[in-house]
Amino acid sequence: MFPTASNSSLGSGKYSAGPSGMLLGFTDNYTFGVVANHVWSYAGDNSRADVNQTQIQPLYYMQLGGGWQIGDNPTSSIRWDMSNREKYNIPLGLGVFKTTKIGSTAWRFGLTPRYFVKGNENWGNNWEVSFTITPVLKNPF
Repeated sequence: MFPTASNSSLGSGKYSAGPSGMLLGFTDNYTFGVVANHVWSYAGDNSRADVNQTQIQPLYYMQLGGGWQIGDNPTSSIRWDMSNREKYNIPLGLGVFKTTKIGSTAWRFGLTPRYFVKGNENWGNNWEVSFTITPVLKNPF
């Protein structure tokens, strides 16, 4: 990660790097898996706090037929440098999605409410709702 924020409150001011991994599975009606990464800062503004953060993103979707799906892929974060009360941000959600063709391109529309089972009182929230529009690209392989 590079410190590219235009405002100091929008970024860490640090260069950070770390490992990432992904496991993914499919069945006829289900898609499931997890994406995880961890980053540590290694350079940057000495007056700013170091970065030591893990992100875990499970994904779970069920095909309902007719282009409809339910599921989510919420991103949980753990900031290891913070106290236990402020360290975790863990959302849980279930959204509804519809894939449809517009012209020659398939599009996926989704609406997902999420409740934060554990949230940071200083920078977290209790609820969020996301609306997504995603072009569905053909597999090039």
